[in-house]
Amino acid sequence: MLFGNLNICSLGQDGKFDGLRYIIDTNLAVLVLTETHLDSTFPEGNFSIGGLSKPYRLDRNKKGGGIMIYVRQDIPSKQLRKYTFPHTEENGPIEGIFVELNFGKTKWLLLGSYHPPSQSDDYFLVQLVMELIYSSMTIFFL
Repeated sequence: MLFGNLNICSLGQDGKFDGLRYIIDTNLAVLVLTETHLDSTFPEGNFSIGGLSKPYRLDRNKKGGGIMIYVRQDIPSKQLRKYTFPHTEENGPIEGIFVELNFGKTKWLLLGSYHPPSQSDDYFLVQLVMELIYSSMTIFFL
């Protein structure tokens, strides 16, 4: 099973998506694109790739950021919106999309994320672990 990750650095540039579509191998199970530089002015329909599902998107703006995740159409998947990351002035936002991939009796949790060089590694990893722990806890009231 093949997974791909590419820092595309502005998917909306003229011809860039057509070039990507041309080189994509449909044997990819998952393709994660970072630094898409997209916002809501770019319609979803502009980014379809045969054999892959409608992409999960996290847009920021045309100047930076953004994540897009494609999953092969025969792999059941869903975005898990219960996971969120904080935004702080000191460290900025953590951009990430969590997607559940279902392989029969096995489920995988995929995180497509961008970790900018200006952000501390410790901050990124601590926030990731805290979000996974916090969102996975079940609280019972008696």
